Amino acid sequence: MKYRELGRSGLKVSEIGFGAWAIGGDAYGPTSDRESLEALEAAWDRGINFFDTADSYGKGRSESLLAQFLKGKPRGDVCVATKAGWDFYQAPVRKRFDAAYLGFALERSLRRLKAEAVDLFWLHNPPLELIQSGEAADVLKELKKAGKIRFGGISVHRVEEAQSALEFPEVEALQIPFNVMDTRMEAVFAEAVRKKTALAAREPLASGWLSGKYPADFEFPKGDHRRRWHADKLRADEEKFRLLCGVVPKAGWPKAALEFVLSRGEIASVLVGIKQAQQARDNAEASESPELTQNQIMALSRLFKEEPIFQQGLNPR
Repeated sequence: MKYRELGRSGLKVSEIGFGAWAIGGDAYGPTSDRESLEALEAAWDRGINFFDTADSYGKGRSESLLAQFLKGKPRGDVCVATKAGWDFYQAPVRKRFDAAYLGFALERSLRRLKAEAVDLFWLHNPPLELIQSGEAADVLKELKKAGKIRFGGISVHRVEEAQSALEFPEVEALQIPFNVMDTRMEAVFAEAVRKKTALAAREPLASGWLSGKYPADFEFPKGDHRRRWHADKLRADEEKFRLLCGVVPKAGWPKAALEFVLSRGEIASVLVGIKQAQQARDNAEASESPELTQNQIMALSRLFKEEPIFQQGLNPR
């Protein structure tokens, strides 16, 4: 496993990070605690030291499992990130980013993580207006001042959100969607590097689509958020995947998808959703033994410049 600097934090994180949404058990189908802990241990054995969770992943289950796994591990060698901003403590679940709620949510997360502070705390996809107003940056500043977080960041969906967040020095990291079919965030790379703001890339496999395992008519199990995807959009993206396989044979995916993201030196770590131990081992190989050639990377980069966005259309079924 190779490691990169996490912006100006001074932390060294693994090129492959452990995305811990799936182990929450409420987004990618059911899972057992045993399976999740085995996946975490397999990741650790392959040198993965960056673990990204959120309070809303399984309503705290993901954080609790992470704490169980970390017991006895040298915490100085680990970077733990969590998020808050979805209030699931009362129905209906809604977004909340006021300082009082975020302070409350962080305290609950720290209890589950069995920690006095978290290495990196993300605001979980706040609205653009909150970022622009400076309120998001102010919250991160106060939480850091209180010693509850070591570094603060914002998870974003859109380029405008990332651009606005980069205006505030309190935002020390950005979590961005980035993959071979969605390269919109290249627009902020240069500014992020200039300001030494860390970039962590999520959705490198487009929620599993770039694994090549799912045809357009695949029926995802109950409890899997991908059941909401529109079939017509999936058919269009299936054709895009065929184009990708014209550059890298199908057998080379999903490793090629991770290598493509890692080819961008601006990105500190690629956050890959991991549910099973073998996935952790397979994903680690993208850092350990990259195979993409520069010509292949350039060819992949050109494929979707006119229509780069992978959209997770919703199907209310």
